[in-house]
Amino acid sequence: MYNLRNRKIIAPLFVLILAIISLQLKYQLSNVEKYQARQLNHINELCDAIDKCIHAKTELKIDAYLHTRLKLKKCEAIISYLNQMEYDGKINAAPLFKPDRAAPSNTMFPPLGFQVLDELFYADSIDFVEIDQQLFFLKSAIKKESAFIANIKIEEYMIYEVARQEMIRMLALGITGFDRPSGESPFNENALVLSTLAEDLAFIDNMPSNKEMHTQLVKKLVNAALFLGNKNYDNFDYAYFIKTFHNPIFKEIKDLQIANFIETPDERTFNPLPTNYSKDYLFSEDFINPYFFSGSGKDFKNKNIIDLGEKLFYDKQLSNTKKMNCESCHQPNKGFSDGLSKKTNIARNSMGLWNSCYSEKLFWDLRTKGLENQVEHVFTNKFEYNTSYAEIIKYLASDSTYKLAFNNNFNSTAITASSIGIALGAYVNSLRGYNSVFDSFIRNEKSTLNANIISGFNLFMGKASCATCHFVPTFAGLVPPLFIESEAEVLGVTITSKNKILDKDLGRWNNNVPQDYTEYYKNMFKTVTVRNSGLTAPYMHNGGYKTLQEVLIFYNNGGGAGMGLNLPHQTLSSDSLHLSKKELKELELFIISLNHTTNGKKVKVY
Repeated sequence: MYNLRNRKIIAPLFVLILAIISLQLKYQLSNVEKYQARQLNHINELCDAIDKCIHAKTELKIDAYLHTRLKLKKCEAIISYLNQMEYDGKINAAPLFKPDRAAPSNTMFPPLGFQVLDELFYADSIDFVEIDQQLFFLKSAIKKESAFIANIKIEEYMIYEVARQEMIRMLALGITGFDRPSGESPFNENALVLSTLAEDLAFIDNMPSNKEMHTQLVKKLVNAALFLGNKNYDNFDYAYFIKTFHNPIFKEIKDLQIANFIETPDERTFNPLPTNYSKDYLFSEDFINPYFFSGSGKDFKNKNIIDLGEKLFYDKQLSNTKKMNCESCHQPNKGFSDGLSKKTNIARNSMGLWNSCYSEKLFWDLRTKGLENQVEHVFTNKFEYNTSYAEIIKYLASDSTYKLAFNNNFNSTAITASSIGIALGAYVNSLRGYNSVFDSFIRNEKSTLNANIISGFNLFMGKASCATCHFVPTFAGLVPPLFIESEAEVLGVTITSKNKILDKDLGRWNNNVPQDYTEYYKNMFKTVTVRNSGLTAPYMHNGGYKTLQEVLIFYNNGGGAGMGLNLPHQTLSSDSLHLSKKELKELELFIISLNHTTNGKKVKVY
């Protein structure tokens, strides 16, 4: 009787225990779910910190703001990865008016977020009303991000890719000071970025054989964070940091992802991506996809089409006078520029073509996209080729060699404007590479480099603020970490380096693109690469600066506004950089070290 009664009690109890265990297993969080919960916690802590900053007493507000910045650095990786447009537009926008890309007209958005706050808090006269208004906007944006991230499904691959993208952001935008326009030190808060990434990677489900690889990666992140702590622009060695910490960490995140059989971006989509995830380093050849900004990627990889484009590039018969070809303005031994300030009747300096494939928009005024589309502007310009596609097609169709080449490569008996543009674009696209002495050094292919060049690089990345506009690794205006947008700047360039008269060229404002017809774009020009600048003198859009030293002195003095010119929308700080003659020379030596060593010859086509 006793046993029977106990069995009657135990049996349903056993069933209940099994049900509870089943429920616990069902609702036990996976590592990925724990990662997502952690990110949401960081975002909510940021929201609370903003609220405390809003309500802080005036004398305590700046300390509350600095605390808020630290909270941002613990969640900027996940927010910017999942919602880059919102992050760059409303949470941490550069303190400049930006166009509404979705609008048909030239609608401009005022800047919002942390960079704006950074300028407001460190202004000569602090506007606390404007600060509170910015904080309210920011709190609203962060709340939306919390709701957004709470309602999406985080996948394991994101843990790796969030970390890798944040490594780019930390280097290119974090420790260069881009995120801190006030000029305050960015190093401690970016040390927090690295230690947070180390903690985030604990949520990876490693295969047993990869646990040591994971342990070593986390250790490197912690050591990198310790290295960043309590540094300043004067004593920070960016070159050492990249070679010792950034390179191996960037590579090993990707290696661990592959070792754990987690698909990479290249494996998940057939669509072109702006970067090649399989590359080991930020400075690897073709880490940035050279075909991303073209609609003709397949043709741009075709050696025969590249060879056809090269022939067209040097053929003077395409021009109306039969005396001009592309080389007339783009000479290989001059970095594919021409060494002249301007040509007769041509308003602007010929910019070098090398690495022009790494650019969203082309020409000094950013009036077109795609290398295959730029040639039309040259063909029809009355001061250049002064001809038409119809005349060029007529000539090419009459030449049996050309006709056969076009027919074979484009599977058509007709030569078209499109096929001509693609062929020339393919050749220009092939003029690329990171093969300078500096690139070899920073990729650890070369162990030593002249100390003055290293000092120049450290100045470029830090005190001189060059890298806040000429971003690594292109050293141009292609914006990290996504590398999908090319920037332009209002510098206040004078007619020559010797006078204080603003050049009359209105630049982007006058490029015949309706969306660009706004006051903010007056006197704005493309931020071109400084790679090969040792070969492409003279400088600036007007060729008015004959030497690199003249350019560097112009920047050191704060551009046109620093000279006293009235430029309400100058994007370059008007403050002096206070660089010594020695530092200016070191910067020049670094820039020259970026000259490509193949001297304009074609590169291998992948």
